[in-house]
Amino acid sequence: MKAILPDHLVIIVNFKNYTSGGKRRDVPNNVRRYLVGKYQSDKKGLPEEVTEKMGYEAILPLVFSLIKRPMPIGVKTVKRMKRGGEIKEVEVKKITNIALGAVGIYRYLGSIDALESVCKVIKDLCYNKFKEKYMGVEDFSIMVAKRWFYETL
Repeated sequence: MKAILPDHLVIIVNFKNYTSGGKRRDVPNNVRRYLVGKYQSDKKGLPEEVTEKMGYEAILPLVFSLIKRPMPIGVKTVKRMKRGGEIKEVEVKKITNIALGAVGIYRYLGSIDALESVCKVIKDLCYNKFKEKYMGVEDFSIMVAKRWFYETL
């Protein structure tokens, strides 16, 4: 059997107690800025930190997405017209999409021999960054992936 060399790294981050208002509302932005790079003008993001630690560009950010779930946040009353022109007030659930976590997908640019050390560097960097209380992260995982199929339509 032929060895399958990975070409992507996936980082999944789960938020703890995220709400879209109050002190925790910037959690998704903080995580996005760090995972994608150029965290702040005076701080480096994950891709820049990995490049600095490894001595070469080992990962290239491709995709970032929030993991969201619709959650009921209350009830509102709306007016609906019935057949015959009668207007009736109806209670409807208000729903919002709450960010439960985030996913970052990177192109792996290193060799197969360096994969384990690159993953260890990413694990250590993410652990040190995400353990900071203001980041609001519960846990994270790193996956190694191989694209099996791609076709432009």
